[in-house]
Amino acid sequence: MDISLMVPVVSLLSLGTVGFLARDVNKQNAGTKRMREVASFIREGANAFLKREFKTITYFIAFLAIPCGYSLNGK
Repeated sequence: MDISLMVPVVSLLSLGTVGFLARDVNKQNAGTKRMREVASFIREGANAFLKREFKTITYFIAFLAIPCGYSLNGK
């Protein structure tokens, strides 16, 4: 099988697997009231972490984009 055909096939199979697993997880019982409360605290903390992480990565990428832009324009 040619690699140019394998890549889209494997990608589609992977997306199908992810969709199946996501649907299966969403069908599961959310648990007791206390479990849902703890999950909301975890979600809040994870979202705060990701917001800070994306902000830091944005600064880093912007910092690297300047020298990369100059090096590409010079050639």
